[in-house]
Amino acid sequence: MNKYHWKVDAVSVCGLDHEKVGGLCQDAHYFRILKKELLICAVADGAGSALYGDVGAKVASETSVKNILYKAEKITDWRELLIDSFETAIHAIEEKSESLNISLREFATTLILVMASPNFVISAQVGDGAVIINDSEDNLFALTKTKIGEYINETDFIVLPNALDTIQIESWQGFPKNLSIISDGLQMLALKMPEGIPYAPFFMPLFRFMSNTKSQDAKEQLEVFLHSDRIRERATDDLTLFLAALEEKK
Repeated sequence: MNKYHWKVDAVSVCGLDHEKVGGLCQDAHYFRILKKELLICAVADGAGSALYGDVGAKVASETSVKNILYKAEKITDWRELLIDSFETAIHAIEEKSESLNISLREFATTLILVMASPNFVISAQVGDGAVIINDSEDNLFALTKTKIGEYINETDFIVLPNALDTIQIESWQGFPKNLSIISDGLQMLALKMPEGIPYAPFFMPLFRFMSNTKSQDAKEQLEVFLHSDRIRERATDDLTLFLAALEEKK
């Protein structure tokens, strides 16, 4: 019998920069829970310069998670499974590009893919954003870190040649009391840069909020939070905030 269950609240919202020009949110997230205790989740951030970055992000996040659901029992090596899921996402975007006869670069997107259970967290990442863990003793740390390029907003995208040469794969063993994934729009608020150290006054209140709020209400309130002046004064890009809590069944 499963002893724990995942509670997940996640939102992706359009940033001020895109709203001003009538653009769409180019961030996307997707998750599924396998056999009650294995959380499979993805966050993708479409390139602002790509005409169909929103499509690339949606395809990448959904395809990569679904690939793990389909192959989790067929591929037992987790590193191989994560790389295979990235390759599957890339192929799906390539097919979309070919079917629409649009350059592959117009679907450019980052991708963060995570598998988490009561015993471990494993992740793979191409591009910016970060995976944050809060362990059973409230130690807060980044499992993956955003890559800082020579120029602001410079990053890697999964559609670029040899994109998988830049993949960041990390694993951690322990009990993940809380898990968060953020897109780069929140980096300057949520992380101490350039080190990429998570900022406890940002994350810990959010984790406490999750524990005390019903999921439906939490999603609505998170959207309000990300649209607040407090956030938008410092973050004008699209924003994704993925929050998960591992709770004991009552």
